[in-house]
Amino acid sequence: MSTTTPPRGFTTAILHSDRDATIEHGALHKPLHLSVAYGYRDARELAAVFQGRAAGYSYGRQGNPTSTALEAKVNAMEEGVGTITFAIVNQGIYYTNFDRNWSSLIIGVLLLAAVLMNNTFRQLALTYRPKKAKA
Repeated sequence: MSTTTPPRGFTTAILHSDRDATIEHGALHKPLHLSVAYGYRDARELAAVFQGRAAGYSYGRQGNPTSTALEAKVNAMEEGVGTITFAIVNQGIYYTNFDRNWSSLIIGVLLLAAVLMNNTFRQLALTYRPKKAKA
């Protein structure tokens, strides 16, 4: 009897991809993390996270465990090198008292920019050829 598992199909791999990561608090699927602020023992710990010297989260709109799980799932679906997600807060635009048409335009332009960046990076990745080492 073989102990190796057969390769997963695309849908099965995506459906169960969050189970491949470390289980949080016994949950079978990643929970939603709605916290905006994260606490640390002292300011040096927080500074290390902000500066990228330590792993962690500093502010929810700059990333949280939920967005990290989404990025990992999209990356697995696309078989990519990395994924970045951006937080767009419609409520923030609403409270600026911009005309609703302008706020819709702003969000539309941001989404268009994201699509264009995605297409550009995808094209760069598909045409990338490593440099040959000099003999």
